[in-house]
Parts: sequence; structure tokens; C-alpha cells
Amino acid sequence: MVIREATYVDLQDILKLVDSLQVSRDQPDWKEKTSGLFEYPKSFDELNEALNPYFLIAKSGNGPLGFSISYDSNFFNKKFKNSPFLEWKRIEEERGDFLYMDQLGVAKPDSLGAGRIALNLFNHSFEKAKSNNLEYALAYVCLEPLLNQRSKNILERLDFKEIEKMEIENKILLGLYKKDFK
Repeated sequence: MVIREATYVDLQDILKLVDSLQVSRDQPDWKEKTSGLFEYPKSFDELNEALNPYFLIAKSGNGPLGFSISYDSNFFNKKFKNSPFLEWKRIEEERGDFLYMDQLGVAKPDSLGAGRIALNLFNHSFEKAKSNNLEYALAYVCLEPLLNQRSKNILERLDFKEIEKMEIENKILLGLYKKDFK
């Protein structure tokens, strides 16, 4: 497995992966899911706009294994300033140099190696953030109506602490998690 910065050439593969991980209340079995991108799609153009040094892809000879879309505070504040989304408005309030972890997905989330791939993506992001003197990382986890238990577990395993909860559009409750690097 190789983890590297995502490029324009990777975006179609990442878009397919993002689409495959979508969970929506329109799906008959959505309440049985334990992970996924809950009602949080991304378009090709949105992925293209997100390209930055913290947008990572994990690949093998067989194709993409996973991805992680993150932004440092400078990139986030330039790209998403005055966002209409409540959760991003909250991130705009942060001070200092931080890493905002927006989405992480693994191609076969139920496979035995999925956790290892996710951990490697997180750790690669953390190493890069620390080498750039970022102070902490932030990430949201969907808590309701679908608890993303896998994301919550992995964040807690990586010493993230829940710092607050917020309800956003469509009655979705998110937990904001923080990990200090210092």
C-alpha cells in the first residue's frame, strides 16, 4: 500500500469510492449501517477544489484502497470562509494552526484490513501536520440519526476527545472531536 497526495488523475476513482460509501435515509437498510458518509456527497468539482497537500489516497496495484480529505487552517479559511454550513462556520471560529479532517473512506469498509488502511491514512495526515507545526486536528462524527460507530471508535483510539455536539440541517447531530499534537 502506498499513501500519497491525491491528484486530479485520482479524482474519478475517489468519486466512485465516495459515492459507494454514501448512506442516506432513502436507503431501506440505512439504520443498520455502522459507518459511511451519511448524507454527505461530494461532486467531482468539489473534490477538485479540495486538492491540497492533505488530500491523500491509499493505493495498491489493484487500485484505490481509501482516501482522506483534510485541510490545514490556512487552506480551510481561504476556501470555505463564509460557508453556509453550520459545521464549517464552527470550524471558522478555531484559532491557531490546525488540521480539519473532512472525510475519510475505505473501499471495503467491512474487510479485515479496513481499520489498518484508515489508521495509516490518519497517521500519514498526522505526520504531515506535525512536520508543518500544526497544533491540533479536528474531525466531525455523525451521531444521529446514524451513529458512525467505526469513525467514533477510531477517533477515540487515536486520542481524539469529543469537545461539543451540534445539530445541523436535516436533524443531523454531529460530534466535534479534537486531538492535540503538542
